[in-house]
Amino acid sequence: GFPRPALTRRALRAPIACIDRPRRAHAGPARRLCAPAVRPSRQGHQGREVLAAGLVEPEALVCHPGTHNKWTVLHQARIQSFRTVMTGELFSLLKEHSILADLLALPVEPGDAFEAGVRHGLEMDDLQAELFSVRARVLLGKAAREDAASYTSGLLIGGDLRIGLGSATTQPVMVMARPELTRLYAAALAAAGRKAVELDGEQCFLSGIKHIAERIQ
Repeated sequence: GFPRPALTRRALRAPIACIDRPRRAHAGPARRLCAPAVRPSRQGHQGREVLAAGLVEPEALVCHPGTHNKWTVLHQARIQSFRTVMTGELFSLLKEHSILADLLALPVEPGDAFEAGVRHGLEMDDLQAELFSVRARVLLGKAAREDAASYTSGLLIGGDLRIGLGSATTQPVMVMARPELTRLYAAALAAAGRKAVELDGEQCFLSGIKHIAERIQ
């Protein structure tokens, strides 16, 4: 099975960030969607060690990439806004069911091609046309075949960041996911001139769910 994170007493006392949400099924008291707050490790370790039980500081921008990336703005320990972007699913669909499928079978790595895609996605609003150009440039010998997957991933993530960074906050972005995903988003954020703090998604989930369970006992 997966390794289990070590929990500290400090972690179990962490505050919880909440959003009030009315019940849809019937009238009654509002329910709360809660996410325990988190602080990055003072020891560093690329922000992957977490000394609390869930997310981040009371004022933060959280990026949670996966099949559907989630952007969460926290203000005064409450969820101020929440938006979902289908970046991972789009890449998967392109990889399995598009004319780019053969090109996207290659590994995605941070580097020049990835950063070029990120910058295009951040600056331009022509995703559909640029996706077609990925194949065209390879066929015409204007781009290396082995760079296509990294460029396409960067292109999609760049567009994702353009949406998520629309928040006025200038604080570091807390990127919470599997290490292979946080690495890509951290590289993309660096290309955008933003600092990223990488958080291990499994450790955050397990710590947070234990924290919530102890609070409701």
